[in-house]
Amino acid sequence: MTIRRLLCVLLACIFLAGGCAIYENAVRKRATFDLDCPKEQLEIEKLGVGTYGVRGCGRKASYVCPTNTSQCVLDSIDGHATKTTR
Repeated sequence: MTIRRLLCVLLACIFLAGGCAIYENAVRKRATFDLDCPKEQLEIEKLGVGTYGVRGCGRKASYVCPTNTSQCVLDSIDGHATKTTR
């Protein structure tokens, strides 16, 4: 593997890891409000590409984070789809 290829792979990994952190921060901020739960009590799990699940304070929600944006949208809360997904 050439140095150039190795650097490209390394930069891609850094970029992707940073992107995940951006989405997780956006999800945590939204979930704190939506679930009325302190951010320290929230558990975030990546469910799929651009989809996250959050649990905290006896509630759970899922969020969709479209690519090309750092904003995430509430998809369901406590097992019920939101109006935006219907």
